[in-house]
Amino acid sequence: MFFQGRLGEKGLGLLEVLAAMALLALGVTFIFGSISSAAAWNQEAARSTQAINLAVGIIEYYKARPDQIRARPETAVSNLDIGMEEPPGVTAAVTITEYHIPGLYQVTVRVRWSVQGVERNEVLGCVWPGS
Repeated sequence: MFFQGRLGEKGLGLLEVLAAMALLALGVTFIFGSISSAAAWNQEAARSTQAINLAVGIIEYYKARPDQIRARPETAVSNLDIGMEEPPGVTAAVTITEYHIPGLYQVTVRVRWSVQGVERNEVLGCVWPGS
């Protein structure tokens, strides 16, 4: 008798239950939408990190092996014998040009990748003495 309403009604009405279900469905939809956006951002960040790490690895290779530094036109990493493999979806090319001062070379690494149909690229370079 304690929970009875004015007209002897008990519990919730149908409209109240439907409104609660609609709010719950809206909240769950928002949460799943956020998760899928976060997954796409995570994939983009992972691909970008792989590309940049490849470029840094190539620069570090040439820093550690100055005997390998000599002028060369833009060459795909897959055509170089440096023991590095491009991650899937990432391409890289190396250009080595003699700098303004004899004996110094500019090593430039260009990496390209695509995320959700958008082309991305990054260029890293350093000047290093050759042998």
